[in-house]
Amino acid sequence: MSVAGLAAAQAPAKPLVKGSDPVAKVNGRVFTQEELVEFVEALPERFQAFYKTNPREFMTMLGFIDALAKQSEARKIPELAPYKQKLEFNRMFALHEYLQEHQQNSYRVTPAEVKKAYEKSLDKYTTSKVRLIYVSFVTPPATGMSEPDAKQKIEKLHARLVAGEDFAKLAREHSEAFKERDGELGSVTKADALPEAVKAAIFALEKGQMSKPVRHDNGFYVFRCDDREVKAFDTVQEEISVELRSQMFREWLELQKKNVKVEILREEAFQTSIPSPGTAAPPPTKPPQE
Repeated sequence: MSVAGLAAAQAPAKPLVKGSDPVAKVNGRVFTQEELVEFVEALPERFQAFYKTNPREFMTMLGFIDALAKQSEARKIPELAPYKQKLEFNRMFALHEYLQEHQQNSYRVTPAEVKKAYEKSLDKYTTSKVRLIYVSFVTPPATGMSEPDAKQKIEKLHARLVAGEDFAKLAREHSEAFKERDGELGSVTKADALPEAVKAAIFALEKGQMSKPVRHDNGFYVFRCDDREVKAFDTVQEEISVELRSQMFREWLELQKKNVKVEILREEAFQTSIPSPGTAAPPPTKPPQE
């Protein structure tokens, strides 16, 4: 064993700090290990990061903030404008945020509820891998193919596909979209931002099936479903649980908004900004009439 290794082996182990052990005193206030951990964990992330990187400097900063806060109270700064109003609003705003955070964290959903939501929304977790052939038209057809010509072209291509020609080959040769990928659009879900007529045509297809020509605003499509997949429950279970809790929170939030009561007593007070006390009225825009 090396000298360094021998010294390390003989060095006494550092005693573990218990949660109830006092670890710091800040302007007379004693923090136990448990209290300090709880205090830091409740702070904004930037202060938590500061504590993790330099805990001693953090404690010095905390002592400085605490000392000036006590001086502020001793000099009755919180009773002076505008600090009184700032404190009132900041306290109100913080409490409203804390309540929302507490409410969000209070919701629980059972595995049975999650499973039920999954089975109810299978469409959401179903994806179709799709290829397409697209032929556009222009109205009026001054700079492109007319709608009747585009329809005739897509119908001829569809007939060739029905007769057994290769979809990828025809897409590569004739499609005006995704031709460089042999018409491969990729995986599509019902939540995707696609025209309803397009989604209806795609999700009416089983694996291996092909649609009839589908008209949209500026062109015709033929789709083929290369594969159909439903995400397994285990892969989306946590996502559904979060969604259910979020929905419960949104419903609670909407109820709170409905219970808010604001009564305007003088409409004219809210037509323009309220001048500060002592501010002179704006000069008239026209001279007074004699």
